[in-house]
Amino acid sequence: MTICMNIAYPFLVGDLLLDYAKGNLDQCVEFLMKYGIYKMPETEIKTLGFGVKGSGFYGRSKGVIKSPYGTKTVEDDPEREIKLYPLKRLFNQTEKEISSIDLKSCTNFRLKDDQISNIQNVKYIFCDKDKLARFDAENIILKNVNPEEDVFILKETGHFPYFEDPDQLEEVFKKILN
Repeated sequence: MTICMNIAYPFLVGDLLLDYAKGNLDQCVEFLMKYGIYKMPETEIKTLGFGVKGSGFYGRSKGVIKSPYGTKTVEDDPEREIKLYPLKRLFNQTEKEISSIDLKSCTNFRLKDDQISNIQNVKYIFCDKDKLARFDAENIILKNVNPEEDVFILKETGHFPYFEDPDQLEEVFKKILN
């Protein structure tokens, strides 16, 4: 069995995101956070400091946030920025343009009609508030799918359900795998 989460076939990636991924990973990640996050997860702060890791991990003064992942000036919502650090770490890259290469590959990828017809034993997970990969029941990739058994839609969640609502995602995985 294969599980696909938050896909939109064909995998078209906008020019703006491709440009960001090629030249400025910070802008690329900001784009993904802006359009991909619907709700911030609840975080339990276990110290008197701020942020999910405590004040020894983060430093902040006059809109400047310092962490092991870099320093950034944030005037609008520094608390949101601190909460997003765990997700943003996933986009760290060891070589220049890894994200760019990946996103270009997505844009160029196409299946032939017979390949689409042969897709079987796939479960799809979508999120109802996802702006980056919206569910479309008419999508060609879903033509052989029984929507009641093979498509799961998470409620009130954006493109990153493992960050926004891991409990709801876990329940869907249990349904699929049991």
